[in-house]
Amino acid sequence: DKPCGVDKNKYHGMTPKRAELLNDIGFIWRKRGPSHTASSVLNKATAAKIHFGLRARDSLLLAGCEEREASKPSKKDTIHRRVRMMKSMVDSASTAEVKRIIALLEREGGPKEVF
Repeated sequence: DKPCGVDKNKYHGMTPKRAELLNDIGFIWRKRGPSHTASSVLNKATAAKIHFGLRARDSLLLAGCEEREASKPSKKDTIHRRVRMMKSMVDSASTAEVKRIIALLEREGGPKEVF
């Protein structure tokens, strides 16, 4: 299973292309790489749920999760929790990123830019 479309164990939380480019320039891998991919998918899914009013599952699919991963109750709960955080104006790195994505979505051609 690939969580949200990326095999994290193999690519240290990044896309295969990015891992390949880093390998090509001689990047030395540590035990654990950056995990930006999972949080960026969740941020996009949260922004999609808020902006478009989608169900949690649909927002996860739009953000790039696979069907099986998007149907997990834990993922849906995460999206609902993040939406509640946004509504209560809790400041965190993820809420700042979600606000940035929502601003992009509101622009002309924004959905194509984000997704």
